[in-house]
Amino acid sequence: MKQTQQAYFMHSERIGFRTWTESDFDLAFKLWSNPEVTRLFYKTPLSADLVRERLEKESECERMHHIQYWPIFSLETDEFLGCAGLRPHKDEQTEFGVHLLPEFWRCGYASEAGSYLLKYAFERQITNTIFAGHHPNNIGSRQTLLKLGLIAGEAEFYEPTGLIHPSYYAYRVPPENVVLKPVGMNDVNGLAIVHHLSLKATFDGILNEYMAARSLPYCEEGWRKLLQDDTTDSVALLRGKQIIGFASVAHSQDHDAKSTDGELSRIYLHPDVLGNSYGRTLMQWAETTLRQKGYRVMRLWVFEVNSRARAFYERMGFTLDEMEKEDFGAKLLLYKKNIQ
Repeated sequence: MKQTQQAYFMHSERIGFRTWTESDFDLAFKLWSNPEVTRLFYKTPLSADLVRERLEKESECERMHHIQYWPIFSLETDEFLGCAGLRPHKDEQTEFGVHLLPEFWRCGYASEAGSYLLKYAFERQITNTIFAGHHPNNIGSRQTLLKLGLIAGEAEFYEPTGLIHPSYYAYRVPPENVVLKPVGMNDVNGLAIVHHLSLKATFDGILNEYMAARSLPYCEEGWRKLLQDDTTDSVALLRGKQIIGFASVAHSQDHDAKSTDGELSRIYLHPDVLGNSYGRTLMQWAETTLRQKGYRVMRLWVFEVNSRARAFYERMGFTLDEMEKEDFGAKLLLYKKNIQ
């Protein structure tokens, strides 16, 4: 179906956007009846009747809210790529999504459409909160959403697939307040992303062997195992719906540890939120939790090369101990703090 640039009401560098019309049934059917496409967000491909119903819903959304999952086309060839757009979500959020025909996967269209739509939504003040989700097996979508700067939150049940889908959020104006909450299995994706990105921002190019062993799947599996361990207490730090940090405490496993020695085993922040005193909030939780459990000393281990973390621990009252150890060919230092 040949388009002209004048038919597009907006466009990014390579993509033209227009609204769905009744004459677009063949394009819609090509997209939403394709099992490779629909397996990611429906249990089965859509029948002709359901495609028509979906088209009507998109048109209604446009009439009511002036947004929809708009059909998108290549500006160079006028080929139909799929759809990308916005629609109302719960709690005054606006959902962002992209559905592409398989022949246009891994061509950068999802990232380009997403970047344009997030800017469009926030600059026009359509919403303050963008929500996005993806099928738990859709690693490509996860990479796209992270590239766009969305931050993961608690995974949610998605009725069309009957599965728990990872969820992500972006804010036009980020909430000022943060809250702490106990972690659960639906937080694993968000916790693992913070963990991996924080390590990557700190150690890429410095501890390459260590980072090679700390992939995102590794961090996910580590959190699943940790959440099955009732000897460790963990908390997530939330900014709105976003998981932006976490901390874990437990009894110290050091060979010289006393019964009154606890350990801060993990404390990490998303790289995008550093410098906002969030680390202090997590540290205060860790100290309070260990103190309530009867511990008198808090220990932690940190790589010698991690100067930013060491400076933070020293500001929080920790002192360097003489004990050292090594991991992945790099020196780890022990810090201690009396908490009673």
